[in-house]
Amino acid sequence: MKGVRMYDTVIVGASAAGMSAAIYAARRGLSFVVVSKDVGGEMLLSGEIGNYPGVKDTNGFELTERFREQMEEYQVAINEGEEVMSVKKESKTVIVRSRKGGEEQVYESKSAIIATGIHPRCLSVPGEEELRGKGVTYCTVCDGPLYKGKVTATIGAGNSALESALMMNEIAQKVYLVNIYDKFYKGDAVLVEKVQAAERVEIITEAETTRILGKDSVEGIEYRDKKTGERKTIAVQGVMVHIGMVPNSDIVDVEKNSYGEIVIDKACRTSEEGIFAAGDVTDVPYKQLAIAAGTGVCAALSMVEYVNRWNDTP
Repeated sequence: MKGVRMYDTVIVGASAAGMSAAIYAARRGLSFVVVSKDVGGEMLLSGEIGNYPGVKDTNGFELTERFREQMEEYQVAINEGEEVMSVKKESKTVIVRSRKGGEEQVYESKSAIIATGIHPRCLSVPGEEELRGKGVTYCTVCDGPLYKGKVTATIGAGNSALESALMMNEIAQKVYLVNIYDKFYKGDAVLVEKVQAAERVEIITEAETTRILGKDSVEGIEYRDKKTGERKTIAVQGVMVHIGMVPNSDIVDVEKNSYGEIVIDKACRTSEEGIFAAGDVTDVPYKQLAIAAGTGVCAALSMVEYVNRWNDTP
């Protein structure tokens, strides 16, 4: 495109995957830009983090700052506050369009790395947003240990909810597993059996969560008994919402699975040559920060290989 600078790559997203990719791109001396609505994404919103390799104890804010500091050491600037609207392959180049403050920005590049992550599917009930990070969490693996010896509720009907209840059975004093259906239709039978046998788990079915209670921290949940229509409350200190995650993948037209996750191969290549993807937005299993960072590195190295031979591509 006339008048538009040509980059080696555009990295879309600035959480664990995107920033890891940027560090590797910087070390290779590539011409690139990082474009993101924010820095940290879901990582920034994580509570205590004790499972990131090499970092004994931290939290989402501190880990995000460590990533940012390393980016600054490599003089990597992040075009923060830009919402990417589309990533499209046009002939041999990739065109990334973003918007900030009503103004459109256009980037032309030899390649792109999509590292836009996911966002949790919310209950959309009163009290949920106000108490997020104050007892409401969407990642039991990340935050479950904070509720040792306390009473918690896991809300959901699939494997992630069942796994959450099993994990909290080993940590919490008592666990309520709240399911809107009469059975765990979306869960594996073996997990259902384990939950049913768990000593500290009480299963409540046909329960529609209608409110999360509390002022400065979670104090309980309110639900509607679908069998009787009666409103009931449970006193809890923590609420784990596991009703699904939504990948931020609408900006790019590549192969996706039924969940909307971008399908990648083992080298983080998508179905469109020159477009790579990394982190939670992809179909890589286990949505964890360490895995996201690793796929970011993989995507960057695959991108470097692609860019090195870019002039010879059809």
